[in-house]
Amino acid sequence: MTQTTSHPLTHPKYRPDIDGLRAVAVLSVLFFHAFPDLLRGGFIGVDIFFVISGFLISTIIFQNLQSNSFSFIEFFSRRIRRIFPSLFVVMASSFIAGWFILSADEYRMLGKHMVGGATFISNILLWRESGYFDSDADTKIFLHFWSLGIEEQFYIIWPLMLWAGWKRKINLFYMLLGFAAISFFLNIWGVNDQPVSTFFSPQTRFWELLVGAGLAYMTLYKTDILQKYKKGDGTKQSVIGLLLIISSIILVTKEVAFPGWWAVLPVAGSALLIFAGPDAWVNRKILASKPFVWVGLISFPLYLWHWPLLTFARIIEVDLPPLWVRAILVLVSIVLAWASYQFVEKPLRFGQNPKRNTVILAGLMALMALVGAVTFIKDGFMGRSVAQPFLDFTYDTSSLGFKRCEADTPLGKLGLTYCITNAHNDEPINAVILGDSHADDKFNGIAKLDKTRNWMLIGHKACPPVYGVNVIVFDAECQGKSEKIIDWVIANKDIKTAVLSFYGHYEDKIVYSADHHRLKDIIKKSKITKDGDTKSTDSELLFDGLNTTVQKLTAAGKQVVVLSDVPDLPYFPKDCVRKGSDCEMKRELVDLRQRNHVEMLARLKQENADVMIFDPTLLFCNFKSCSFKYEDTVMYRDSHHLSLKGSDVYATRFLDWLGTH
Repeated sequence: MTQTTSHPLTHPKYRPDIDGLRAVAVLSVLFFHAFPDLLRGGFIGVDIFFVISGFLISTIIFQNLQSNSFSFIEFFSRRIRRIFPSLFVVMASSFIAGWFILSADEYRMLGKHMVGGATFISNILLWRESGYFDSDADTKIFLHFWSLGIEEQFYIIWPLMLWAGWKRKINLFYMLLGFAAISFFLNIWGVNDQPVSTFFSPQTRFWELLVGAGLAYMTLYKTDILQKYKKGDGTKQSVIGLLLIISSIILVTKEVAFPGWWAVLPVAGSALLIFAGPDAWVNRKILASKPFVWVGLISFPLYLWHWPLLTFARIIEVDLPPLWVRAILVLVSIVLAWASYQFVEKPLRFGQNPKRNTVILAGLMALMALVGAVTFIKDGFMGRSVAQPFLDFTYDTSSLGFKRCEADTPLGKLGLTYCITNAHNDEPINAVILGDSHADDKFNGIAKLDKTRNWMLIGHKACPPVYGVNVIVFDAECQGKSEKIIDWVIANKDIKTAVLSFYGHYEDKIVYSADHHRLKDIIKKSKITKDGDTKSTDSELLFDGLNTTVQKLTAAGKQVVVLSDVPDLPYFPKDCVRKGSDCEMKRELVDLRQRNHVEMLARLKQENADVMIFDPTLLFCNFKSCSFKYEDTVMYRDSHHLSLKGSDVYATRFLDWLGTH
């Protein structure tokens, strides 16, 4: 065995039924994406891919370890020649198409995900951004690269583990079982409380590939045990396996906690079909049939092509494209997949001079990573004509010259999302804005336009400035952070004005905002708590915490202002610009949505005569309707945050109002 010398790797006997199983996997995913109402659980096709991959690749590794011919160089060279040809073509084509279609922030995101795809960390990037089923996921051209990240991360770790275990004469099957058990436990443990990380995390997905790896080990070294359970030609196992996969497609939806226990259905079904063998009836008659094998052979480029085509169509249509458009795109993706396989993958994968082809492909993928990085750094090339109408939605505050809190200061040590100031040269802070991201978007305009005060923004994402109450959405430490912030403001004698700004619907589990629809599962699980109080409603607790904050700040001699929240939008303003529509909403519907928030602030004013409430509604609404625009200014960057220009308009109105109070 060698780590450095390249030797041809031996391969298991070809099984056409496994290519047929690949067809089941890719068609499940394809039809789920193209016709989501028809195949609601089709995304489990990826789990089928994981089992197949774990079985085939581990079989190769086991066989070559046993024959002392395993080579890391040859192993990774083969992975490059297998994956990079179609991946490069899809990336390059999508990048070119995106130049003429995407807005600056969409193109910037494409560049970021190009880097992720080329370096196989897409799952990590998506993990940090949001989730696979989020509404904005529909506009991520390379969303589907997440599964490639899982696989390639596995194939960096797994061969090294097997090689090290083989060298040290460790029982590889026990090592495999232990690794799989830990991964499966982490998957079950995190799927409800940390659904996004559990979906994208390699350590919660590796068990699926390890099921295939375990089957490979048993097939090679424990055939007597397998035959004992197989009993016959494997038809019984193949039928059960097929039924499990069909059941998972029917029963598993994006509403369930996945992977979790639900992933056992497609994983077990796939393993049973592979275990059944090529002579089983389902494998022989269905999976090994010519149509299934043909689709299986092009399954990888088909997986790569279908999602960008559907996503570009969705972006252009500003919604799910018509049925006939999606049907045509499915056919186009099949044609492109066949062409990629026939004219790109096969010549580079099986052609002469594999070393040269490997080097060329590695270089091209490095180029894709570089191009993606430049696109991201250049903010999606905002100078493109197609990007011009959407520049109001970009959110780059670097040119405003604000200064972040020093890490070694009391506030800096809290790990806050927001801690910035417009003050320079150690000038004293005399005004603060406290809150969450709805304080952040107001701060930009206020700190930029107010020439009479030194402002500081202090807060944390999804943490309203309430005292004695814990609001748990993303961060369980909201209460500790908020109380320390408020105590710091109270102790600072230079601060004369304290402005409180926060999302107005923490107590409301009804999802209205288009942007928050992607977080509906998290929002529904959010909670508001107070030590020793188990009877009060979320609304009562939120008011209690806000009231305590106002009373403490007022008692400390601060001028306290509370900003009534801006209206949520049930749509994305960018879509309205694409459609050339003002997307007006009836004022009565907006007032109904805002009612609880407005009533809470009115009650706050009743109990605290000195507090001031600023209501910005007339910036967004007349007496009949509301819009995302004020005159010709785009006020929102998404469905509930102000744009930079919107923040300027808001700040002008607010500062004029503040000057008269």
